[in-house]
Amino acid sequence: MEATTATTPNEASTGSKTIADLLALAAQKHAHKVAVREKVDGEWRDRTYAEVGEIVREIALGLIDLGIEAGERVSILCGTRAEWSYSDFAITSTGAVAVPIYPTNSPEECEWVVGNSGACAVICEDADQVAKIVAVRERLPDLRHIIVIDPSGDVADAIPLDTLRERGRAAIRPRSRRAPTPSDPTIPSRSSTRRAPPARRRAACSPTATTARC
Repeated sequence: MEATTATTPNEASTGSKTIADLLALAAQKHAHKVAVREKVDGEWRDRTYAEVGEIVREIALGLIDLGIEAGERVSILCGTRAEWSYSDFAITSTGAVAVPIYPTNSPEECEWVVGNSGACAVICEDADQVAKIVAVRERLPDLRHIIVIDPSGDVADAIPLDTLRERGRAAIRPRSRRAPTPSDPTIPSRSSTRRAPPARRRAACSPTATTARC
């Protein structure tokens, strides 16, 4: 006898096969619905699923432009905020692995997480978190990049997240001059990025990079 499984309305599938394609599909299905509501400069601001999908796409392409490869580790040293989720989805979308760090950790504790995971980049929340990584950077041989969400203050040579997003937008301009649309939120194949070498194009087509279109 062949087994069957009943599905109730509350158990309907999202259509996602991995966490990496979860947001891209949500951006397609719920494009104009509110995904995030956050207070900015004292006022509440809404972001739709389509907008969030585009932000994640730009961050992911920026990471690829920095040379982040599928399977590499990227740490997130940040408190609870929308950018934490954007970064997490973006890292996963590239085929890399997100490695969270408690924002209350000391520099030495951050060194232990980053060093033992072999993280090649760290996304920090602000100057205080950047300072922790800078303090131990000489003992982190695998670390290539520090990225900062809020670039105010002394952030050393950290790359602002907005700059990373701009690099992501620039990476797809040579292929098409049209702006990405809400109906096309997925991350394009690395072959469409400006600087992607052959090895990275192959990595983008691996099973882990499910949001890349190969």
